[in-house]
Amino acid sequence: MVSLTSLHDEHPELANYHGAQRIVQVDVTHIFPNGPRYVPHMEQVAPSRHIPEAGKEHPTPQWKKIPPIAELLWHAAIDRVAGIHIDGGQ
Repeated sequence: MVSLTSLHDEHPELANYHGAQRIVQVDVTHIFPNGPRYVPHMEQVAPSRHIPEAGKEHPTPQWKKIPPIAELLWHAAIDRVAGIHIDGGQ
């Protein structure tokens, strides 16, 4: 698959995802057909308990508790509260 991906701070779909701060939009431009024998059959047994829902608390994923990552996330949260926006150098 070949695609164009964009990141949006403001997007009409943002309101549909409780707790989301951005939308990642993927526009597929080309799909390469693969033999279906390589694609496994998957079933969703239950939705992830990590999907945010309005009015419900959700568990913190383990990867967010890894010390170097936790520190970065903490600083990002402080910057958000302080109104600092990091724009990637632009």
